Amino acid sequence: MFTARPMTFVCLNDEMRRHRPTLFEILGPGAPRSPDWVMVQAATDSGPLLITGEAGCDLARLARAIHAMSLRRAQMPVEVATVPAEVAAQVALVQQAFQTSLILPLGDDGASFDPQFTSKLFDVRSGVRLIARASSPEIARRALTDAKLGLMQHVEVRSLGYRSGEISKLLDRQFAEHAFQLRVADLTCANQDALKRYHWPGNFDELREIADAIIAHATFGGLRPAAGSLGMSSHKKLARRFERVGLGFPLFAPDE
Repeated sequence: MFTARPMTFVCLNDEMRRHRPTLFEILGPGAPRSPDWVMVQAATDSGPLLITGEAGCDLARLARAIHAMSLRRAQMPVEVATVPAEVAAQVALVQQAFQTSLILPLGDDGASFDPQFTSKLFDVRSGVRLIARASSPEIARRALTDAKLGLMQHVEVRSLGYRSGEISKLLDRQFAEHAFQLRVADLTCANQDALKRYHWPGNFDELREIADAIIAHATFGGLRPAAGSLGMSSHKKLARRFERVGLGFPLFAPDE
């Protein structure tokens, strides 16, 4: 980075350029910690990170993108579904993550980590960069203690319910990734309004489901063939998915 007041310039390498869109997608331009701030922390290996957010907010994908931009990217990150209960297995996990990132989920059960394990996670001699993900800072505090939490940079991922103005752009990105030619602007006005009003409790998981459903229905021309293409046992289940979001048929406005 270099600054020519009042502007700060950031020079991007290939990895930063490749993963920056992922940060903007998951965090959004109005995030408490801006995507570019997170990118700089990732690229400079600035220390342990805590990522918090609701289920479905792609915390694990964000953690992998952070690692992919870091100085440790030459090695695969170590990622586990749960922390092992045995002390010996915990020590082995830290050793496995030497000189790479350890992406660690902090469960909602409120359990505290063994102090020896916690100490090793934050010991620079261990050579580990901890990227922890939790539903809230309180969960992280119970697992890691106040003192350790104070050593971490906190990245909060907002739920999609607070990002109604970005839904169209996020869905368009899903359409583009599937090489689908239509866009949200091609939906009927009523359906566009429904997408903005919906609260998206499932966050990105639900957004991808809806994108897949719209693409399948438009591609195969009806609920039954679309449901079959998605591996759903009943077209009624697909119909309920559309109804839940408030989408009606026809999905797209007729061509002029």
